Amino acid sequence: MSILCVIPTHRRPELLATAIRSVLAQSTPPDRLVVSDDAADPATLSVVTEAAAGAAIPVEYLPYQDDICTAGGSRNAGFQGAAEDLIAFLDDDDLWEPTFLERTAAKLAANSDIDFVVSWLDHVVDSHRWPGMRMAEGLSASDCYYPNQGMNGSNAIFRRSALAAVDGFDASLVVANDLDLLVRLLEAGFGYAVVKEPLTLQVGHAGEHLTTRSERRALGLIAYGQKHGAKMSRAQRRDIKRVVHAARRGKDRGLPARGWHLAGQLWYTSPVRFLDGARNRLSRNPEMFNRGGAPGQPK
Repeated sequence: MSILCVIPTHRRPELLATAIRSVLAQSTPPDRLVVSDDAADPATLSVVTEAAAGAAIPVEYLPYQDDICTAGGSRNAGFQGAAEDLIAFLDDDDLWEPTFLERTAAKLAANSDIDFVVSWLDHVVDSHRWPGMRMAEGLSASDCYYPNQGMNGSNAIFRRSALAAVDGFDASLVVANDLDLLVRLLEAGFGYAVVKEPLTLQVGHAGEHLTTRSERRALGLIAYGQKHGAKMSRAQRRDIKRVVHAARRGKDRGLPARGWHLAGQLWYTSPVRFLDGARNRLSRNPEMFNRGGAPGQPK
């Protein structure tokens, strides 16, 4: 089966170059790689041009522009009109282990009842690596409305037919468009499998992330909650409110506002969530997605 890889990117040429290298180093390389750039950035184009010159597969640059540029919109643009059987996405600040495509595509080839495959992932900051999301098998849409049970924008491969059936990503969602895709696929009855090895790496860096605490993230989570809230359990709706308050505790807020949102976050924090947070702190898990850094809009 043929494979297309799409990398959505936004003004991160150095990170992009590393992501491209991890795609080209796959034991089973894709048949084509498309870099979907929502900033039409000359430095990004230069990185893609250099990679294409030495690659054994076509490496294409796609300038993507819209009124509201989102990662979901960039991903949709990258696979629009694709003829490949399988589509895999890799964010520009993430990496794949060399066997990611080989292992995930093999599961799809072996079982026609499976429409997408998710790998486990790890977090990496500097020289430190620790476990990230570990998706389980057999989850339903109701299990997954919130929080994310293990699929992000980089650790899954899809049959093109399944993506087309649900119209791809919801480009209107600023955040959580990967989670939204997961629940819509499950609602539509598409089956999945899991590779229970961390074949995807989320790399912490000093720049801004979609998960950086900000009003933009808070509004994005509210939009996701409005879309799926009627189907969520009470606990899931509370969890959304907790994370919205957390997002509004950004460093751009004054101390009174940060204190107010800390109180709101604690109010909506269940004992289970509190214990999970305590375990993360005790393991010295760095807040890789809240380290601040250069201003600017994330991808």
